[in-house]
Amino acid sequence: MKKINNMKPNSGKKKIVFTGSAGFLGRALYRAFEGDYGLRLSDVADFDSEHESVTGDVTDFSFCQRLIQGMDLLVVAHMMPHPYGENPSRAFDVNVKGAANLFHAARQEGIKRACLISSTSVCGDPDPVADCSGMPPVGFDLYSSTKACQEVIAQACHVQSGMEVAALRIGYVVDCAEKKDKYGNSFEEFLPGMVDRHDVGEVARKFLELPKLGYKAMHVYSFSEPGNYPSALPTFEFLNWKSRYSTADAEACVAA
Repeated sequence: MKKINNMKPNSGKKKIVFTGSAGFLGRALYRAFEGDYGLRLSDVADFDSEHESVTGDVTDFSFCQRLIQGMDLLVVAHMMPHPYGENPSRAFDVNVKGAANLFHAARQEGIKRACLISSTSVCGDPDPVADCSGMPPVGFDLYSSTKACQEVIAQACHVQSGMEVAALRIGYVVDCAEKKDKYGNSFEEFLPGMVDRHDVGEVARKFLELPKLGYKAMHVYSFSEPGNYPSALPTFEFLNWKSRYSTADAEACVAA
């Protein structure tokens, strides 16, 4: 395990570890926790951060054990880059084996709460306005199959050890302020099913700070009034949360 930034201990603060921290989502995800938590960020690629940052491969169980050591909370947000079809075994190694390693290491460390960044694709290929809330993970292609496996692993960890887990089934990740998607492409029109990357961080924090969490698999979309997306309505209601972006805001953002 390589420490890029050797930060001083955050005395009195809960410590939370994030994987996939160098990615488009990862770089925004942890921002919602800054100031109130001690952060440890990790990725397979070297990256700079003002927080404690660690380089390593989650497919290595011994790395995961060292990464988790001393942490109170876990956020699993790493993802095998596309295209999956060119290396399907690597996709399962990173997404599935990596998640299994992290959850098992977290159990060993005694971590009581975790958040898994999943995908709406575990419900097949749903229409964003269809109601898929409560649907078990199934997958319909290689990517969604690996994400479904991640949810199965997380739920098994909850059943076996009592670890409380929020599996966030997020939509298509964008940044409204930058008007970019996760691949760096500009988007010219608002599309149903998008989720702002900063919203994901806000929702993750709200779930991890609930008095009682249990196991929850919940959809997360942005740019909508709660009633417009039946799958996401339970998330809005359960957390008493609403995206900072309404549909009108999103259309104005794209048109700007």
